[in-house]
Amino acid sequence: MAAGYALGYFATSVIWVHAMIILISIGTGFFKGNLNALVGELYDDNTRKDAAFSLLYTFVNLGSFIGSLT
Repeated sequence: MAAGYALGYFATSVIWVHAMIILISIGTGFFKGNLNALVGELYDDNTRKDAAFSLLYTFVNLGSFIGSLT
């Protein structure tokens, strides 16, 4: 993800912007998949696992909401 953002900072043409979007998308895909797997491995009990996923998605949605305000 960081490489994509750095590339976007120095982008001088549309091709570089497309490369930036591709790198950010790939980095985000790796990050989000690992985060969900990590939360799933934290707890053996299904009720605690459900609570952990609920907290994860609550904070993801809260962050998206706060980000849209700025």
